[in-house]
Amino acid sequence: MKRRDRRPTSELGAAVEGGASVEMTPLIDVTFQLLVFLLVINDVSAKVTEDVTLPVAEHATEIEADEGIVTVNVLAQATPADSPRVRIGGLTVQLREMARLLQTVADLHRPPLDPAAVSRAGVLVRADRDAPWRHVQLVMQACADERIRIVRIQFATRAPDAESDLAEDAHTGSGR
Repeated sequence: MKRRDRRPTSELGAAVEGGASVEMTPLIDVTFQLLVFLLVINDVSAKVTEDVTLPVAEHATEIEADEGIVTVNVLAQATPADSPRVRIGGLTVQLREMARLLQTVADLHRPPLDPAAVSRAGVLVRADRDAPWRHVQLVMQACADERIRIVRIQFATRAPDAESDLAEDAHTGSGR
């Protein structure tokens, strides 16, 4: 059996002159996966905030949006004895699921050669003012877990003048 003389190929695998060819199927697969990923992320990022009544803070500073921030919404309960209602990206999650999601985000923002390092990711806690404080503490404890190690935790609040706007809306029956 005779061997066909092959011409040298470039570093990318495409033929310099005839002979070998580039396989396009993996490139198309990766392109479609990237497209689906971007569409899902776009949809999830649109559902970051929930309709919660934030607590009032007189001495708060506004923060700028950051790529490594995960928004965790802690919703009010029908009764304080209920398990926490936590929503991330528009989805209601249990505490174990929340911890798994936070660990994934933390690992993505951790130095690659140091898995025990503190993550550069952050968490923005948007807790309803009627949510029990222990539910917010559970979110904070999950962030402090030795496998997660997220230390940048911020709390969403509203200005005191927004409190009077809400009281006026409740009195007049209008809503925003």
